Amino acid sequence: MIVVPVMVGAAIMMNRRMTGLSRLVIEGLVVELAPRWQARHRDRLAARTRRREIGAGAKHRFAFKDRLLATLVHLRHGLTHDVVAAWFGVHRSTVTRSVAEVRPLLAERGCRVPDGVRLRTLADVVAYLGHHPQALMDATEVRVRRPVEGRAGRNRFVSGKARLNTMEALVICDPAGRLLFCGETRPGSMHDLTQARTAGLVDLLLHTPIGVQVLADAGYQGLGTDTAGAVIIPRPKPRKGQKSLPPSVIAAHDAARKRHSSQRIRVEHVIGHLKNWRILARYHGRREHFDVFGFVFALPVEGLVAPDVVWTSWRGVGWLLRRPTGRPGPGRDAFGAPAGQVALARRCRKPRRTRAGDRRCGGAGFSQGLRRSTARARARRSCV
Repeated sequence: MIVVPVMVGAAIMMNRRMTGLSRLVIEGLVVELAPRWQARHRDRLAARTRRREIGAGAKHRFAFKDRLLATLVHLRHGLTHDVVAAWFGVHRSTVTRSVAEVRPLLAERGCRVPDGVRLRTLADVVAYLGHHPQALMDATEVRVRRPVEGRAGRNRFVSGKARLNTMEALVICDPAGRLLFCGETRPGSMHDLTQARTAGLVDLLLHTPIGVQVLADAGYQGLGTDTAGAVIIPRPKPRKGQKSLPPSVIAAHDAARKRHSSQRIRVEHVIGHLKNWRILARYHGRREHFDVFGFVFALPVEGLVAPDVVWTSWRGVGWLLRRPTGRPGPGRDAFGAPAGQVALARRCRKPRRTRAGDRRCGGAGFSQGLRRSTARARARRSCV
C-alpha cells in the first residue's frame, strides 16, 4: 500500500501530460507549499481540546507531494476522487481531504509576473497596469450542474449565450498572453458588462494613471465611457438602414476593427489554455464551492501562458509560425514582434486530417484546394 503511491507519483512526474507542468515546476511547488501545509495541519490539530499530545496516533502515509499530484491530476483531467484514489491506492476520503487542503494553498499563491510581484486580487492587477499600461479582458463560462427543481433562483445560472447552466469568470492577460487575473465568478445569466461593474473594475480604472488601455470585445459597450477611455472596444458595425458612409471611411473602420481583434486574440488563446484544465470545461462539484479558477490561475506561468507557436495555413499548406519573443518598443507590435514580420519555424511533416477526404499537408483535399486557389489567382490576374 505504501509502494503504489510512490510508483504512481514517479510516473506522473515523468509524464508532463498528466499535470501540464514540468517536473521542475512541480518540485518547486512542493518546496513552496509543503511548509505551509504542515503549519496549517499543526494549527488545526492544536485548535481543539485534545486528550493526547500532538503527533500521537497513526502517521500520514500519503505524503504532501502525492497530495499535490493528486490535486493537479484532478484539476487537469477532471477525474472523480474515486478514480484518483484507485490510482494512488488510497481511500476516496483521503483524496477528498487532500484536494480540499491543497487547493486553497494554490489559490493563495496568486499570479506571478516577471517583476516578481504576486497578483491576487483585481486591485493588484489594476495597480500593476499602472506600470504596464496595456491589458486584454474577456469573460468565459464554465458549465455547472443544474439546480434541483423548485429551488429559488434556479434560472439565474442559465446563460443566454450558451443556453446552459454556467458560471462566468473574468479573465485579464497582458499583450504577450501572460495570465494576470481570473476570477470574480458570477452566475451565468449575468452579462459581461454587469459582471465587470459589480466586480468594481470601473472604480479601480478611474484611479489609474492616464494611458492605461484595456482592450475588450463588443460585449463591454459603455464601459469605455464609464472608465474615461481606459477600456477600448471595437468600433461597431453599421446598422441596417443606417446612412451609408464613403467607401474610404468604411475601409478605415474595417481596418480598425481588424487591428483591434488581432491584438485582442491573445486573451482568447489564454482562455483556451485555461480550458485545457478539464475541471474548467465542466465543473461537477457544488456551485457554492466554485472557486477552481483561483486554484488554476495561481499555477505557474509555464502551464498557462499562451504558446509562441501558432498554427496557420497558406493556400492549403500547413505551416507553423513562431512569433519573436522580444519586448514591445519602437518598431515592434504589442507582442514584441517586428511590425508586420513573423518568423517561419518549420513546415509540418505529419498529415493531420481535418475533414473527410482532406488533410492539412498532402492528400486529395490538399491538391484540390491548391488547384482551386491557383485558378482563382489566375482569374483575378486576367481581370486586371
